[in-house]
Amino acid sequence: MQQGVALLLSLVLLTSSSTRTYDSLPTSSLLHPVQDSIEEELSTEEMLSAPSLLSDIFNFLAAPPILSQVFPRNTATVAANQAIDEALQLLPDFPCSLSSAIPKSALEVDIHSLPLSLQLQHPTLQLIKSRLEVGSKPGQRKDGFKLGLAVEGGGMRGVLTGGMLMGIYELGMRHAFDAVYGSSAGAINATYFLSGQPHGLDVYADDISNERFLDFKRIIGPDPVMNLDFLVDYVMNEVKPLDFGKVLNSPIPLKVVASSLDSLDSFILQNFSTPRELAEALKASATVPEFAGGPKLISGHRLVDAAVFEPVPYQAAIRDGCTHVLALCSNTPTCGAEGPVQQVVKKFMNAAVGHIINNPPYMKEATHARLEEERLNGGLTQSELMLMAMIQGLKGWEPSAVGGQVSSIHPPSEVLMSPSCTDPPTLRVGAEEGRRSVRRVLEALVSDMPA
Repeated sequence: MQQGVALLLSLVLLTSSSTRTYDSLPTSSLLHPVQDSIEEELSTEEMLSAPSLLSDIFNFLAAPPILSQVFPRNTATVAANQAIDEALQLLPDFPCSLSSAIPKSALEVDIHSLPLSLQLQHPTLQLIKSRLEVGSKPGQRKDGFKLGLAVEGGGMRGVLTGGMLMGIYELGMRHAFDAVYGSSAGAINATYFLSGQPHGLDVYADDISNERFLDFKRIIGPDPVMNLDFLVDYVMNEVKPLDFGKVLNSPIPLKVVASSLDSLDSFILQNFSTPRELAEALKASATVPEFAGGPKLISGHRLVDAAVFEPVPYQAAIRDGCTHVLALCSNTPTCGAEGPVQQVVKKFMNAAVGHIINNPPYMKEATHARLEEERLNGGLTQSELMLMAMIQGLKGWEPSAVGGQVSSIHPPSEVLMSPSCTDPPTLRVGAEEGRRSVRRVLEALVSDMPA
C-alpha cells in the first residue's frame, strides 16, 4: 500500500516541480472542487494528510476525453435531409469473430455523435419502444426476448447512473425491463430504483459526501478509505431508509454483480431472501481492494468490487440469458485517438492505481485473468467491445459479437467527474446530467407514440 502511495506521489512530482503549487488542474463545472493552493514545500507526510489528496491526484493526471467524431456532436448542425443509410456507410464493418483483426478505425468512432434518429434504430431501443406500445409487463412477455438494464457504478461518479435510473423511473419505463444488473454503486442505485424511492438519489449529495464515508487520510491507517458499513448499514437503514421488502419482492429482479477471486470472473448474486443477504451483496459488489477492505466471502466465493472484471455488467446480463441490454454508463464515451503525452500519463496513472488495487497477494490471479481475457478479445477493452456491439446492432447484426444486442447511454463528454468527488453541488449537477442524458434518448424514442 505505501509503495502504491509513493508511486502516486512520484507521478505528481514528475508532472510538476517538487516545490510547486499543488492544485487540481482540470477546469470543469463537474470536477472535484479545486483546493486552496499550498505554496510552501510539502513533505510526504503533509501531502498524505491533505483531505482530498488522491482525488486531486486523479484529477491532476486524468487525460481529458478526446473523441474522433464522424459527425458534429450538435446534431442540429447535421443537415435535415441527412439519410440514415448515409450515416451507416460511415460506420466501420467488423469481422464476425473476435479472433479476427479489428479494424483500427472502429476504435475512432464516437457513436454518440451520430444523429439521434439513427441511434434510436438500435434493436435494444426498438424493443423498449415496442414493449411500451403494447404495455407488456415483467413475467407476462410474448415477444420471446429478455431485456436487461446494466448499471455502472464508479464510486461517487455513480450519481450519474443514479440520475439515469431515476430518469427512467420518472418516464414510467421501468416495466419494460426484465432484470436489472448493478455493479458496485450501480447496484446500490438500482435498489432505490426498484423500490420506487427516487429520493435515494440524494444519498450522494446529502449523506455520503463526507469523511465518515470517504476519507483518503485513512489510506495509511487500519480503517478503510471507503466505509461501506456507514452507507449500507446506517444511511440506507436509518437516514434514507430503503424499502428492502419492495426490492426483494420486485417483479424485476435485482442481480448484484461482483468479482469472484475463485472463479476469476464476474459473479451474480441474486434470489435474496432477507434484507441482510441483499445488504451483504451490495457491500461485496463495492469492495474496492485496499480502499474498502478485503474480500467478502459469500456463497463460497471471495468477492471484491465488480469493476475488477466488469465495471459495466452487460456481459453478465448476456450470460444470464439477456438477448438485449441497455447499459447506463457513468463514464463518458472515450473511444478515439489520444495524444502521446496523454497516453504516457494514462499509462503511469493506471500503473499507480493498479499497483494499489492489485498489490495484495489475493489479487494476483485476478489481474492475470483480466489481462488474458483482454488478449483473447483481440486486445479490446470491455468498453471497446460494447462500442463494437452497438455499431453491429445498428448495422443489423443478429446477434452482435458479444452474444446480444447492447446499446449504451453515457453522460456527455464535457461532463467530467471524479470517482471521489465529495462536493454536494457538483453531485447534484451530476444527478441532473444523468437524468438529462437518459431523457434525451428515451423521450425521443417515444415521441411519436400516442399519449
